[in-house]
Amino acid sequence: MGIYFPDRKTLIKNDILSQHLWWLKFDSAEWAEPIGTAMALVLRKLHPEMMDYDLLVPIPPFKGSTKNYDHAEELAKIVSHYVGKPWKRMLTKTRQEKQVGKTIDERWSSSEDLFAQAQDIDAAGKSILLIDDICTTGSSLSRSAGILSQQGKARRIAAYVSGRDYDTKYPIAES
Repeated sequence: MGIYFPDRKTLIKNDILSQHLWWLKFDSAEWAEPIGTAMALVLRKLHPEMMDYDLLVPIPPFKGSTKNYDHAEELAKIVSHYVGKPWKRMLTKTRQEKQVGKTIDERWSSSEDLFAQAQDIDAAGKSILLIDDICTTGSSLSRSAGILSQQGKARRIAAYVSGRDYDTKYPIAES
């Protein structure tokens, strides 16, 4: 949906997306409602080609989190409700692996074998839309897609995130 500035160090005046995502990640599951609703609206109105996916699948969170909710799962529930597509947990994390503060290469290396397909889930022939809050390097999304396509035999996989980390190689003008 838009650019996310980690640590709330936004370059955009009144950057509501970064603020809401920060609150979702670190404050309360209640923030999934406005973000998930916006994701559903953008999906339906701006990306109708993505509406033919069979299933929404949230990316599992860092296992060491002290939160009592999974922010990607909360987003998947809201998007599912508004677009009329089912959601399902199809992935698990194999170990605790915090990605914050790592370089791109470190993230890709540490995400190898980080995800596994849930034992009782059948992805064969399904068209899956992965749901997550933030895409920083794409390693989690790519590794998850690999598991579901190779082991799960999913027919097609795409990713849909609410925010993309700001890349300093492509600066934006301050507002």
